[in-house]
Amino acid sequence: MTHQNEKLQDLNENNGTTSSLLVGNGEIFKILASGTTKLNNLNLHNVLYVTKITKNLLSVSMLTIDNNALVEFYANYCYMKDKLAGKILLRGKLRDGLYQLSSVNSQVNKDSCVYILLKENWHKKLGHPNNKVLEKVLKNCNVKTSSRDQFSFCEVCQFGKLHLLPFKSSSFHAKEPLKLIQNYVWGPAPILSPSNFKYYVLFIDDYNMFTQIFSFKKNRNNTNNTCFHSTQKSG
Repeated sequence: MTHQNEKLQDLNENNGTTSSLLVGNGEIFKILASGTTKLNNLNLHNVLYVTKITKNLLSVSMLTIDNNALVEFYANYCYMKDKLAGKILLRGKLRDGLYQLSSVNSQVNKDSCVYILLKENWHKKLGHPNNKVLEKVLKNCNVKTSSRDQFSFCEVCQFGKLHLLPFKSSSFHAKEPLKLIQNYVWGPAPILSPSNFKYYVLFIDDYNMFTQIFSFKKNRNNTNNTCFHSTQKSG
């Protein structure tokens, strides 16, 4: 309901009928007319025109039914979301005992972590497949998505595709023992060894490929280590 008739379209006057509105303090206000309007491209039907109210009020049930949406209430704020995509349509803050709604185009961009798109959600659940595979799976499983649910960027996928620059090829070969030692560290192992080792350090002498492996139970800085594989010399 509203006290601003300039916001209403298709205004239908009551023409002398006795339609009235009973408010919380017991007063009765006359309903002069009803009409339709829009709020952030949301449809508002059967909006009552009442001149004596001081604030515009929305019916949660009518708002969600007319726009296929849902509303989530929290202690100091609320969100109206698209039921299909989960995208925020309206945002409200608690002021003077009422949730006051405002345009959220800029606020959603700043606070995008409060919702997750349907495609993005399934993209993560299915192990980050590409868009072609994702759309095929959703179609085969009869999962309907909104045309506004556009998902094109995944930070995890970007990091997963990053590669270190390759090492330059080298023909260098050590001419004497201990001139060049190659060192490899691996761990933690997904499965513990029979002796409960989790970390392994491999040393290789480039001159004769003499190899020695050390294993550690806790971490590579643990001094309580045991030689897991003593030595290995190439033929």
